[in-house]
Amino acid sequence: MLPQEDIKKFNRFYEMFKKTGAIKTTPGHFVYASGDHGGVYIDKKEIFKDSAQTSVLCEQVAEHFKNLDIDTVVGPESGGIIMANWVAMHSSRLKERMVDTVHLFKKGSFMKIKQGDERKMVGKKILLVDDIATTGGSLKKCAQVINDIGGIIVGIGLLWLRGDIFKIARMFQGSEIFPLIRVKLDGWGEEQCRLIGPCSKKVPINIEHGHGAEFIKKHPEFKAVTDI
Repeated sequence: MLPQEDIKKFNRFYEMFKKTGAIKTTPGHFVYASGDHGGVYIDKKEIFKDSAQTSVLCEQVAEHFKNLDIDTVVGPESGGIIMANWVAMHSSRLKERMVDTVHLFKKGSFMKIKQGDERKMVGKKILLVDDIATTGGSLKKCAQVINDIGGIIVGIGLLWLRGDIFKIARMFQGSEIFPLIRVKLDGWGEEQCRLIGPCSKKVPINIEHGHGAEFIKKHPEFKAVTDI
């Protein structure tokens, strides 16, 4: 059971997500970046519209890791970049010294950094941040870049972990993982969804949020919410 203080913090952060409309449950069901399907979608863009709210959330991540000797905060596009900027700013204030920021950009199925940013990572202690994690696949791609350059990942900060924390912890042994919100949401792989998930019940695909539009383009035999 969580300590009472942690429960209060969880409730506060969850309400922040809820009030902004970031937690989508209808219409239809959703396709995530991982390719999995689910009945709940966390729309990070709604959270990041409010800079004051974003600052509060990222400050909590910085606060949690303040006792680690972090040199650089690294985040992937797009939400992770926003987070990295805010977490680095708050970390710099808490540590009373400069904490660098590095942004990771998608290049096909890989991640890349800006030329010259290697100096902020080689031999440096890295805090990797991202907004939402489900399977840990995106985090793994980020970690590969950091490791290849010679950075040392000491922690991973997330706004919301909706997947299995133990599975992700096994992927990043030796690095502390801290999500502000940890709620495991039901999800199905594509084939599993066809057999026992919403697809098997002919629940249409939401193409406004997530990756439903891409899925429908590849699989036109499925119905989109707008087709109903």
